[in-house]
Amino acid sequence: MFREVAMVTKVLSHEFDSAVLACELPVVVDVYADWCGPCRMVAPVFEATAKKWAASCKFVKFNLDEGRAVAAQLGVSSIPAFLFFSKGKLLGMTVGYKDQRALEQEMNRFFGL
Repeated sequence: MFREVAMVTKVLSHEFDSAVLACELPVVVDVYADWCGPCRMVAPVFEATAKKWAASCKFVKFNLDEGRAVAAQLGVSSIPAFLFFSKGKLLGMTVGYKDQRALEQEMNRFFGL
């Protein structure tokens, strides 16, 4: 079952397809790990962005340590990584810390928001 954290859904590997690929809304996925300092720094930014854009996009957190095979299939080699999906298709990815403005710019680039 999906676990909600504010406007962010945490998913496990076996939930990824139904939570991300089957979603009608554009989806932003934050691939992170608990031990990753920059991942912890960007978490409040991701949650604030999710709160602001909840009506237009779905926001998902995916723990790299709990889903290395899925992350590898998606081409994630560094974290934090932000993946942008629309109608089940990976449109692109960015890596590294982003402030809210930069994350929203990436969303606009991939989703035209």
